[in-house]
Amino acid sequence: MIHLPISSRKLALLAVIIPLLALLIYVALSSGPLAQVPVTVTTIENRSIAPALFGIGTGPG
Repeated sequence: MIHLPISSRKLALLAVIIPLLALLIYVALSSGPLAQVPVTVTTIENRSIAPALFGIGTGPG
C-alpha cells in the first residue's frame, strides 16, 4: 500500500479551508456582486400624461 505524505495538520487545514471556500463562492453567487439581478418586464402602453408639480412650495395657497 502506498503511504501519502500528507500530515494530519495539513488534512485538518484542508478540511477547514475547502468548506469556507465553498461558502464564499455560494455567498458571492447568491447575494454578492455576482448575484442575479431581478428584472421586471412589462408591455408598452400608449397613454396621455397628466401634468403635475411636486416639491417644496408647490402646494395650494
